[in-house]
Amino acid sequence: MEGGTKAGLAELVQDTDKLVADLDGGQDLPRVVRTTRQMITDGDQLRSRVSEDACSREQADVQAAILLGSQDFDLLELSHRIEKLLTAQSFGPLESIQPTDIDGFLRNERQSALTSAIIEHLKNTHDEVDTFILRAQQERWEEQRRKVLSSIEFSADTTND
Repeated sequence: MEGGTKAGLAELVQDTDKLVADLDGGQDLPRVVRTTRQMITDGDQLRSRVSEDACSREQADVQAAILLGSQDFDLLELSHRIEKLLTAQSFGPLESIQPTDIDGFLRNERQSALTSAIIEHLKNTHDEVDTFILRAQQERWEEQRRKVLSSIEFSADTTND
């Protein structure tokens, strides 16, 4: 049993070495080891640089727009998609729907139907009144026009005599 365990451990060590080699990627770059405190400090420094120079952020946005635009990306569509995703993620789960109150629903539908009928009738009445007023105004203008024309004719006749 002990020999099988040693063989199993040897296989584990080999597998571990393979995984470490895969992680290193066979590159000749040194590995950087940082503590959590160092990572937090570096992150704070980077964030302060970005927030200090708002102008460079706008300039970076312009450069990004130029770069993406040259690659035939629709920037407006892309920004709308991102906004939709952010909006969709901001909504929490919806509460469960309560059982429907049939009496309340029917009452609401009846009131909505009555209200829409009243509004429609009010609109029709308003249109009829507007039409009536317009006709009356046109008739008055027509009557005044006739009076003016007849007075002009009368004065022209008296002047010629």
